[in-house]
Amino acid sequence: MMAKNKQKESEVQLSTARAPYNFIPLINKVAVRYNDVSELPHHDVWYEHLLSGNISITITVDTPMCVANGLKKEQGLDFFQDANGNYTIPGSSLRGMIRTNMQILGLGKLRAGIDFDDHTVFYRDYASASSSKAAQAKEYYTSLLGVKSKNNISCAERVHAGYLHCRADKDEYYIHPCKGEKFFRVNRSVHNSKWEKLYAGYLPIYYSGDPQKFDVITPDEFHQKDATEQEKWREGVLLSPGQMKNQNSLYIFPQEDTDHEIAISPEQAVNFKTDWEARKNGLPGTDKRNPMDPEFWALPKHGKSKPVFYIPDTDYFGMSQFLRIPYAHALSHGLPQMHQSDEFVLDYPNAVLGFSEKDMSYRSRVSFDDMKAPCGTKTGDYVDMILGGPKPSFYPNYTVDGIDYNQDNFQLRGIKQYWLKEVEKTATGSNKQVGDAIKPVPVGTKFTGTIHYQNLAEDELGLLLWCLRLEDGCYQQLGKAKPYGYGRVKLQIDALHEYNPHELYHSLSYTEKNDTKKTRDRVEQLICAYDTKVCELVGIKPKKKGKKLLAPSIRTYSVVQDFMYMKRTIRTDKKEVSYLSIKEHKNVGTVMPTVHDVRNEAKKAATQKTDLEKKSGARSNSGFAALAGLLDSLD
Repeated sequence: MMAKNKQKESEVQLSTARAPYNFIPLINKVAVRYNDVSELPHHDVWYEHLLSGNISITITVDTPMCVANGLKKEQGLDFFQDANGNYTIPGSSLRGMIRTNMQILGLGKLRAGIDFDDHTVFYRDYASASSSKAAQAKEYYTSLLGVKSKNNISCAERVHAGYLHCRADKDEYYIHPCKGEKFFRVNRSVHNSKWEKLYAGYLPIYYSGDPQKFDVITPDEFHQKDATEQEKWREGVLLSPGQMKNQNSLYIFPQEDTDHEIAISPEQAVNFKTDWEARKNGLPGTDKRNPMDPEFWALPKHGKSKPVFYIPDTDYFGMSQFLRIPYAHALSHGLPQMHQSDEFVLDYPNAVLGFSEKDMSYRSRVSFDDMKAPCGTKTGDYVDMILGGPKPSFYPNYTVDGIDYNQDNFQLRGIKQYWLKEVEKTATGSNKQVGDAIKPVPVGTKFTGTIHYQNLAEDELGLLLWCLRLEDGCYQQLGKAKPYGYGRVKLQIDALHEYNPHELYHSLSYTEKNDTKKTRDRVEQLICAYDTKVCELVGIKPKKKGKKLLAPSIRTYSVVQDFMYMKRTIRTDKKEVSYLSIKEHKNVGTVMPTVHDVRNEAKKAATQKTDLEKKSGARSNSGFAALAGLLDSLD
């Protein structure tokens, strides 16, 4: 059997990781704009040395877009509408997009639990190839569970059985082991007619006989027997962990041993609950006759209990013999040191867009109106697709060099952004829990609205404008289904209105400081003011180019160049920006290239093309010269 397994291992084809998304790296620098909360401008005062006004913008849809209203109908998700029935992009959606942009372009500090969902990822791996990126995680998993193969059937020898309880008065969990700490596996096909409807569930039973040929009956059948017959039967629970691929087992759990109690740490209970919440809508294959109930995998309610598998000397438990276990480190462990610190800092995102901490808060100095489409705008038909998002459990994409979360040296790649590409179709498959439908507005639809700002310094307004406009040729993304090319938009700044505080207080009308026809020049001036200030804050030095000394600029930062590249490049290599198949997903041998790698390859290819065109042109020119010489000689 070992030789056969080795042959299979040698035949495994490793894949290169890819995805419709990539990451803008985090650097170990944060631009701290204010040193103390007392330095922040007050909201009830108009400061003459600061800028207040509004920005008129237009968003033009470049690929079909659906900003959903959150109310799921039977057909799917509709586009958001205001009280008058007009299609609208809520100001909150625009604000969320700008905050993410500001986190990147403003060199903000990424706050665990606020700017990203920090948690401990769970996993199960006993089938990945030994030469894949999952090799270390697989080795740890199989060792911890004691995974062995007997008679072509895998079993986890270190996994025991018990009953997970939740105390009646609080969220406190513990396990009573089964008597003997053993469970018994029985083949579903032997009892198929009787237990056919038991799917991802458990129920009380009585059992007797040899472990290989157990007789199993219901409590009703047991109570119909006389006292003498009842003596040969033992009480227990029959558990079905869900009929997954190649899984046709039922498990018998003996009665619990109430004399022994295994405590579950509060941290582990929270981690388990977080993991369940994240994946409950995508749990494996439902049976149409016996639909899956996600609560089967959840923690028991107060005063309740449920059968579970667990690993002794740990507080790991689950509903399958091959249970999911947590990685050693939470996601935040992989942040750069500056971002791991608990110290609160007044970076640009916090100072401009506000914050709420334990003992203090500050309201945003920028407000976003809803963006309205013209009356009479119509949506297209519903489009079926899978809306389940990417998950950090797939560490070959989420970490530098594909290092798993058990390793002390793993580093997160950064802030996730989706590639721009043309719209592609996606099948929902059989799992309707993750399949859905959206109703997008068509290409060319325009939304107009206003952003109001108060008491911003020039550099702060400059950053806000940069986050809106980006660089020439760049797009923004809004709404659902970004992995499939939906939601690409062009955002245009139509006018920048700056109020004169003196006239606001002492006149029945106000005038603007600048002519709106000069908006473009003023926007660029303010962006340059931000560029100058942020270079000062983080210590960006002038650079030499030949004999010239170039002024410092945040635009030279690799993270900024990566971000702008992702926002202007429409990928035509569809396969390279698609999700992996299940088979590819399992055996990744090479990690996904970084944005920096991708743009360097594109630059190299463009240079080679230019050189080739120059050579081709030179040969063509020399041919024309030779022909001209020949004609001259004939004359």
